[in-house]
Amino acid sequence: MPYSEMQTWSDLTTNPGIMGIFKVPDTESFKAGADTLPLTEPNNLGSILRTCSELDVNNWDDIKETIGLPSNIYIADNTVISSHSNDMENNDISDFLHTIPVLPYYGIDFTTNQHIILIIGGETEGISEESYKLAATLNGVRLNVPLSNNVDSLNTGTALGVIVFEIKRQLLSLRQSNGKK
Repeated sequence: MPYSEMQTWSDLTTNPGIMGIFKVPDTESFKAGADTLPLTEPNNLGSILRTCSELDVNNWDDIKETIGLPSNIYIADNTVISSHSNDMENNDISDFLHTIPVLPYYGIDFTTNQHIILIIGGETEGISEESYKLAATLNGVRLNVPLSNNVDSLNTGTALGVIVFEIKRQLLSLRQSNGKK
C-alpha cells in the first residue's frame, strides 16, 4: 500500500509505515486460566490508561484513601540521577528520587505482597511528581528494567509487560512449590 494511502487510514500524525488488520477476539466467551494474574480490569487497562491520559485525569488528592493497606507501591522508572546529572528539570522530583530505592524488577519478591500498586508513567511526560511523592510517603520502590545500547526508556506497554510477567512468574513458582497446579 502506498504511504500516502496509509496516511489516509491512520489517525497518527506521522504514520510509521506499518499497518495491520486484526480480528477482535470474543471476550465474552473468554475463560481465565488458573495462572491468570488478579489484575483489576486487565482487559480494559490500555483503554483506561489512554482515556485517563486524554482527559488529564487528576485524582491524587484522594489516592491515599483509595489504596488498600497493606499495599506495596512500585514505580517503573529507568530515570538515573547522579550528582553530575541534569536529567531532571525539577529539583523537587530529583529530591524524591534520591529517597526512593531503585531495584531491578526481578530483584523484588512479589509473592510476599498482599496488594501491588504499579505506577507506570506516560511515554512523553514520564512519572509525575505526585507519583514520586506518593511512593516516598508510602515507602515505595522504583523498579528498573535494565536496558542496553544507550536506550533510556521502554514503551509503556512493554515496561508493563516485563514487570507484570515477572510478577506472574513468581506467583506461579510459589503456587507450584506449594503443590497447587
